[in-house]
Amino acid sequence: MIDSAKKFPSVTGTIDFIYKEVKKRIPPKVEQTLDAGDIIDAWNNKSGNSTEINLILLNLLDKANVQCYPLLVSTREHGIIDIDFPSAGQLNGLDVIAVDYNKVFVMDASLKYQSFSNPPFNIMNRKAFLLLPAEMKWVMITDDRFLLKQNTSILATINDSGTVEGDASYIYYDYAKVLALDSTEEDEKEDRFFDKRTQGLKIISSTKKDAEDDTEPLSENIKFTYEPQNSGDFYFINPQFLFFKKNNPFTKDTRNTDIDFGCNQQINLIFQLRIPPSYQVAEVPKNIIVRAPDTSFIFSSVFSLDSTYIFLKQTFEIKRSDFEKENYSAIKEFFTRAYALMEEEIVLKKKK
Repeated sequence: MIDSAKKFPSVTGTIDFIYKEVKKRIPPKVEQTLDAGDIIDAWNNKSGNSTEINLILLNLLDKANVQCYPLLVSTREHGIIDIDFPSAGQLNGLDVIAVDYNKVFVMDASLKYQSFSNPPFNIMNRKAFLLLPAEMKWVMITDDRFLLKQNTSILATINDSGTVEGDASYIYYDYAKVLALDSTEEDEKEDRFFDKRTQGLKIISSTKKDAEDDTEPLSENIKFTYEPQNSGDFYFINPQFLFFKKNNPFTKDTRNTDIDFGCNQQINLIFQLRIPPSYQVAEVPKNIIVRAPDTSFIFSSVFSLDSTYIFLKQTFEIKRSDFEKENYSAIKEFFTRAYALMEEEIVLKKKK
């Protein structure tokens, strides 16, 4: 394996190859801990906790002549390290940093769907202790890319009986892919992944592509039917019906802690609804753009229509992932308005 790794023309290729080889041998469930036993036994038995797995990764990278270092971490669930009074009890893992000239990769091979090219979400916006041979130091794990990104395209028709039916395609990038696969895996036995969504929605079929390739986004195509709410001849369609229903996280009047979204985020929706001659458009939401003064948050919704189709393009962006609690009132105001706008509906009237 080491001989094969050394044959790659780039260091990044070598890192990717070794990372994937290690991930092939991780157990279904991995304990997150700083304690480590015999990593040779862990390798031979395809077992190991998070630190043992990453020590294996570190050793193999070193044998392949990749510049790499251990990184002592405390995951999001474990808590923030007090760097003024640090102790081993404040740490619960060891990750790996590998370097290819001006590129730095922060890796945790114990996470099933984690790509080597993205820092693990569970240590984002956290301090970690980097064990350099000549200089041990605290480093902040950050990344200003949109690491949670999802594109959704919906092409649908409302039939004469009032049922919306059609196709949707999702593309989940980076952390969005991890969340989608983890949610599916957890709910697989009860098939609840889509049932958590809008009432009246039925998934006819679903196919996924590139679920096992951690360097490619996850693609998903579904066929669905949806029974929108109606009152007499009026039908109310929320374009968000294929998304998880989530509550606004910022409803309290005050905030006592800083806010950490984990990473920058971007959610895009393109919705196209075909309207047969038996319906007329009674109302569509107004076009609007809502943004924070520093553009750290943006929500935009643009509608257009003709005699046959209604088109919608929506974008929700978080361009900064951590905020001080003193900014809470502005954040609350933005999210309250954005969530209200996402609940606005298209209203169709059936002709008599």
